[in-house]
Amino acid sequence: MDGFAAAVAAERAGRLVDARAGYLAVLERKPGHAAAAHRLGLVAFRLGRAGEAVQWLQKSLAIREDAEVLIDFGEVLRALGQFEAAAAVHAAALKRSPDAPDAWFGRAVALHTLGRLAEAEAAYRGLLARRPDVAEAHDNLGVCLLRLGRAAEAVAAHREALRRNPDAAGAWNNLASALQATGQPAAAADACREAAMLRPDWVAPRHNLACLTLDAGDAAEAAATARRAATLAPDDTGPWGVLGRALRDAGRPEDAVTALAHALALDPTDAGTALDLAELLR
Repeated sequence: MDGFAAAVAAERAGRLVDARAGYLAVLERKPGHAAAAHRLGLVAFRLGRAGEAVQWLQKSLAIREDAEVLIDFGEVLRALGQFEAAAAVHAAALKRSPDAPDAWFGRAVALHTLGRLAEAEAAYRGLLARRPDVAEAHDNLGVCLLRLGRAAEAVAAHREALRRNPDAAGAWNNLASALQATGQPAAAADACREAAMLRPDWVAPRHNLACLTLDAGDAAEAAATARRAATLAPDDTGPWGVLGRALRDAGRPEDAVTALAHALALDPTDAGTALDLAELLR
């Protein structure tokens, strides 16, 4: 087994320190070994050596610009929070390999994170035109569409994501937001219940469900749901505030004062909670 093959075997076995040493040895003998520089960059990143990872990936690309290396470099840049650079690198990958799904997805997520929503939508659709089976892309597209003010289209995108992966709790929670935006609170509450059932330890769908049931006039269910959310995230002011309002509407003002005071202690800048508490105390 030659040095490069041995380093690859070590990397695949999870022996990253040995893999790094092996790739370095290969590059010492053959400085123009683009594949060794590529693999070394990825190993360095997994070892937490971000600066070294970027250096070796750039060296690999300087030797030979390759779509696979560009995609991996884009993913590293995205993981490092360098979203502008990541979007540009994924765009370069698409010029070399226009049908590469990872490049489409990486560019879409980078643009989405940057708030360049129209471009992100185009990238998600570019991916889905080639790979309509990627449920996460349908879900992300729905989030993007909702932010663009196109809630009905967002509902359709999330439903397509769930058709392809019905166990995705995040997609159920995102669907709930889109349904609420289209004036379907009962359906939104059902979507929150699905998300909470799939991820019992997740606060967000329970918090959202508590808000929806409180708005629907069911203070008892809202209080029970908010209390469960507050138990899961005792330092999150949101569930405590909803719990206080639900207890108030359920005719339990003293318990409501306790919950609202706790919410305000967690976030003294929350004017809405302060007003609710002041009204109860008055």
